[in-house]
Amino acid sequence: FGPDFAVTGMTWSAFRPSDDCCQYSYLIPSNMFAVVVLGYVQEIFVELDLADSQNIIADAKRLQAEIQEGIENYAYT
Repeated sequence: FGPDFAVTGMTWSAFRPSDDCCQYSYLIPSNMFAVVVLGYVQEIFVELDLADSQNIIADAKRLQAEIQEGIENYAYT
């Protein structure tokens, strides 16, 4: 679906929240939102302190950094 894409670290989107097709496949506002939400995920799992919390926190932190790096490297003109 959609145009060709490259690995950037950001999440790939075929459609916008309005259900319109994405022309460039990397919806920057959605990626920025994901970075913020992944920070919230980390905070929540610190408070929950479940048996698997540390793994979830590490995964969320890694994904957050990967998406943020993609934004910094590819989203600015």
